[in-house]
Amino acid sequence: DDAGGVGGGVNGEAYGENFLKGKRPPTRREEDCQQCFEHFLDPDVVRTKWTGAEDKKLLELATHYKGHYWDEVARELGTGRTEYQCLVRYQRSLNRNLVNRPWTEAEDEHLKELVATYGDSNWQTVANLLSNRTREQCMARYNKTLRPGLRGGNWSAAEDLKLQLLVEVYGRGSWSKIAAHMPNRNDQKCRERYENLLAPEKKKSPWSAQEVTKLLDAVANHGPGSWSKIKAHVPGRTDAECRIKWETVVDIKDYDK
Repeated sequence: DDAGGVGGGVNGEAYGENFLKGKRPPTRREEDCQQCFEHFLDPDVVRTKWTGAEDKKLLELATHYKGHYWDEVARELGTGRTEYQCLVRYQRSLNRNLVNRPWTEAEDEHLKELVATYGDSNWQTVANLLSNRTREQCMARYNKTLRPGLRGGNWSAAEDLKLQLLVEVYGRGSWSKIAAHMPNRNDQKCRERYENLLAPEKKKSPWSAQEVTKLLDAVANHGPGSWSKIKAHVPGRTDAECRIKWETVVDIKDYDK
């Protein structure tokens, strides 16, 4: 799932699929063909889901090499990932400068223009045309913030009460059904509002030293980025709270020590 094209150039994933289906590809340079084979068609390329241990080691190596020398990163990672896979995984999931960077007004306008042109399902194409944003970021930003008809701003007390009642009726996790009764609030906004603020077990007290220790152990076990798994080790804390707390207690520059 991390093999899609990044930026301009050859979309190796689509190119490889078309080739395997017998479709005649357009004329490509020798270098393009070589890269396509090495990163997508070579049977030795590892295509399994990234593990927490791999993410942790990749973050350490990317930090050590300051975002360069991906051939060395791939070699030292030692799990059969190509340098391209390492670069894409880091940029899409682990690079805080990209993953957590606030959206600008200009980016929002560009994103809306791209969705108007390419539709709200071709997210990889949209991301390729929007600098330093991933497919997942573009989809989340549009669906959660920019999609026409969405209601922004603060939730009212009446909305919170209605949301809590709907969770009791439909059950926790049935966010699409719940959102159908919440005008201009989508399923993601309903889930985030409930899980982050309204859930009965939601903690509102400061983090304890024991919680921080559990958090750091969980990150070491699952790897940075697996926040839905990590939060299970710190009861009462959301995935967002775990991510923010980890970023405040760990100096990313020293994470490889």
